[in-house]
Parts: sequence; structure tokens; C-alpha cells
Amino acid sequence: AFDMIIDSHLWIGPDDVTSLTNLYPDVGRVDTPGARLIPELEQATTGTACRSRDVTSTFVPKYNYSSFVDTPLADLLRHHGIEDVYLTGINTDYCIFATALDAFYARFNVMVVEDGVSSVGGRIGHEQGLDMIRKFGCADIVTAREVLDELLLVEK
Repeated sequence: AFDMIIDSHLWIGPDDVTSLTNLYPDVGRVDTPGARLIPELEQATTGTACRSRDVTSTFVPKYNYSSFVDTPLADLLRHHGIEDVYLTGINTDYCIFATALDAFYARFNVMVVEDGVSSVGGRIGHEQGLDMIRKFGCADIVTAREVLDELLLVEK
């Protein structure tokens, strides 16, 4: 099982100043339907991956493409002794890439779960994001099956 599960998504308050507020004035605003997790994802944060050791999901609001910029995420992970970071979510070519790069800069071992990320740019945006991650060498690209197999090996 994972030692921590982090939910980091845009959660921009009315007084927050971020690089994204001018680009996307209506995206990620606190308590709007577009900023909330869909019910299936909310349920997943309390599912099997964390239930076996009473690990709960921790919400880290983000204000930029990267979950590490202007947030306590790196310190939180270090405080809990986390060295390996597995990324899932959207958008492969923006947020996932930026988060992978910043996690790499912060000296975490980074894995992007290829079939656990997507892009509003469709398949092309997704592939472009994966290509940038490969080009920068900031993360290993793995499949969900590989992650699950690794978790099962560790559990034995």
C-alpha cells in the first residue's frame, strides 16, 4: 500500500494571486463544480490502496500547474519520509509534466502512471506530455499494472 495519498488540484480562492488566474479566470475556483473532485475520485482516496494501513488522503491545494509551486507538498512528503512519488491526473502536457519536473528538482524519485494521466488536448496532448517527460528525464513512465504488481511484491 502507499504510505500517503495526496490529492492536489486547483483550489484558487478569491484573494489568491497565481500565474493561472489571468489565463483561466473560471478554472479551479474554490467550491465550484469544476474544482471539486468527481465522486468516484473522492471515493477512490479511501479505497484499497490506502485502507490496509489506515492511510487517508491529504488535500494540498495547488495554485499553479505544478503541485510543488507555492505549496507545502515537498515538506509534507519529506516529513513523512516519502522518497517515491507516483503521479496520476490531468493534464499530462501541463500539470503532470510541471509537477514531475518540480518533484525531480526536489530530488524525489518520480513515476508517472501513463494510463493514469490524460489531457484535455486528447491523445496528442497526452503523448506530447509523455514525450516532454522522457526528454527531460524527470520521471520514469510506468503503467498502472506495473505499479500494482510492485505493490503486491512489497506486501508479500
